[in-house]
Amino acid sequence: MRRKCLLTNDESVSGSGEAGMEPGKPTVERTGLCASCENAQAIESSKGSVFWLCGLSKTDPRFPKYPRLPVLSCDGYRKDESRRGLSPGLSH
Repeated sequence: MRRKCLLTNDESVSGSGEAGMEPGKPTVERTGLCASCENAQAIESSKGSVFWLCGLSKTDPRFPKYPRLPVLSCDGYRKDESRRGLSPGLSH
């Protein structure tokens, strides 16, 4: 089984294109655990879409490279205390 993250819907992009959302500023509610995980990295496209790259996907095939969001449960989750809920490069 490849996917180990529990998902609630088919969204794959956070922080772009929806009413009330500013491009490049994903919320914890829309992103889930990835926003505070030390294994995740926010990648912003040239068009302003934000994708979350799972670093565990490089060494463990159970984890998708870009998990569907929001991720509510994940076997590889490790809290990154320095993030305070969002990626340092995106917003504070």
